[in-house]
Amino acid sequence: MDEKNFLILAIDDDKNVLKLIEKQIQGTGYRLITALSGKEGIEYAKSGNPDLVLLDIMMPNINGFEVLKQLRHDEITSRTPIIMVTSKKEKEDVVRAMRLGVVDYIVKPFSADNLKQKLASALRQGLAARIDDERNTQIVVTRNGGVTFITPRMSLSSKTFLEEARQVFNSSFLRMVAKDRVVVDLRALPEFSENDIKPLEAIIALLAPMKLNVIAGKHYGDVITLTDIDDRHNLFITEGDFEVFLAK
Repeated sequence: MDEKNFLILAIDDDKNVLKLIEKQIQGTGYRLITALSGKEGIEYAKSGNPDLVLLDIMMPNINGFEVLKQLRHDEITSRTPIIMVTSKKEKEDVVRAMRLGVVDYIVKPFSADNLKQKLASALRQGLAARIDDERNTQIVVTRNGGVTFITPRMSLSSKTFLEEARQVFNSSFLRMVAKDRVVVDLRALPEFSENDIKPLEAIIALLAPMKLNVIAGKHYGDVITLTDIDDRHNLFITEGDFEVFLAK
């Protein structure tokens, strides 16, 4: 991946801080999206699949530590590099953040050079972890409370993915999930194109006749344009939308 295409999500309830971050990374080529609350940040992180999250601690309703916990417990964001950017410099806060899995800790106010250096380091770590994940497995399956999540991690049309799919979606797997709510989570895919339609339809056909739940995330527009999944199955933009559906 071209490092200049990295997507950074900054979560802070202070608009001035977000504007400062935007100004300080100008010229790097990084793309930036911002969220003014922990709740909004969690939604963006789960649906937008950012390469890095900058996270404040002191925010109303959902503070940074709670946001961090939720992101670390979600399959999509569990290994996304997160840097705390906060005015809290007490040792116990730093220790707590590191134990919860942040890759770095920046104390406000910060310089542009310091921010850029730490961004570059964290993004390299995230890219290395992503490459390592892709080498190990292309399909992640998790089951909890009668819900099975199927999460592809690379192009559905790639040879590696198709080979792994033949191993994962065997008769034993189909019997195991027959009574579950099955979710095909597309959020971790780097892209979704016409080449991915047939493999996706093949997966859906294997899981028939059950009605599937598909979480599209940033690929929502492509999914509804290139397929008719929304006519045959339940299509959601975010995991939050799916959870609201379950609660009904």
